[in-house]
Amino acid sequence: MLINWQWSRTSFVALMIFLVFILTFPHVVGAQIKITEKQITDNTTDRNPSINNKGEVAFTRVDGGTCSLYWYIDGQPLKKVRENTYNDTNPDLLLDGPVINNNSQIVWSGYDGSHWQIYSHQNGTTTRITDGNHNEIGPVTLNNKGDIGWTRSTTDPPEAGEIYVYLKDGGWIVNYSHDDGTHLNKNPHMNDYGDVVWNRSQGTTPSLWEVVLCLHTSSQKKLITNDGKDNIRPRINNNCQIVYESGPVHPGNIQLYSNGTTTPITTNNNNRSPVINNRGRIVWAGVVTPGELEALFLYKNGQNTRITEYDITSINRSWGDVNNTTFVKKTKFGLCEGMLDPRLYRLQPLFLLDKN
Repeated sequence: MLINWQWSRTSFVALMIFLVFILTFPHVVGAQIKITEKQITDNTTDRNPSINNKGEVAFTRVDGGTCSLYWYIDGQPLKKVRENTYNDTNPDLLLDGPVINNNSQIVWSGYDGSHWQIYSHQNGTTTRITDGNHNEIGPVTLNNKGDIGWTRSTTDPPEAGEIYVYLKDGGWIVNYSHDDGTHLNKNPHMNDYGDVVWNRSQGTTPSLWEVVLCLHTSSQKKLITNDGKDNIRPRINNNCQIVYESGPVHPGNIQLYSNGTTTPITTNNNNRSPVINNRGRIVWAGVVTPGELEALFLYKNGQNTRITEYDITSINRSWGDVNNTTFVKKTKFGLCEGMLDPRLYRLQPLFLLDKN
């Protein structure tokens, strides 16, 4: 009996060690991520959501000849912030959408009848940040201090030029790229410290794009990529980690730059539009097998996990956004009753995806 008792105690200890191992290293044993969906709109033309850490969502709704900007707060009616008329010469600019920070400030690039300008909405008041004879275009970037970044276009139609930043402290508008025509620049993204990354063309012909970093502590620009590939849509978090889409063609692969080292997150050449939060978690749209619809994927602790069904179409350049706890997606196909019932219906609503 003593021998059996000793064996049982040993087995119990071994079992406890195994359970601790699973809880400590869930990615090793293929842990599943539980996702709960919540539909927040039911319109067929909602797109370009941006989410803050409070769960508020800013997005655009296209209706006829207008593109309206809406603000979602849980438990409250939708708020219309702005209504813009299409600029028929370049409607693609509307795809960039608004951004919202943790102070409920919303910024966007809007058409004033002759040029694209930068606007900010906070505490019920809309303020025009720029007022000149330039096209100030998105995608717009906004941090939690209220600093705003965008592209002052020098091309026709508006696409690229110089990177400008509005500094909330002092109200200055500063040229961050300072290329004076030697390169074209676009797609800025800024963290809360004021570090900015963007795309810079390799020469004056925008056939390939590099990723450039400018730290807030200096005006020096640092080239993050120099591999002869087309590296686009960079995003930076508060730890100065940078993700971007890389490839000879797009969709391509997701790359992570951190502490001077670049790590490939994907290798199958069917991934796009990565975003990263301050916990180092990356979300992007991609497919496993060519020809399939896109799904959302999560990179966490060295492991890639699919977090939605294959239900996202490549209608727009931006599928959604991520904060430190929640994902929000734009999809043509919505899941009727969450992840457990994959019946589909053809709408273009917005969903919140909460990671439990």
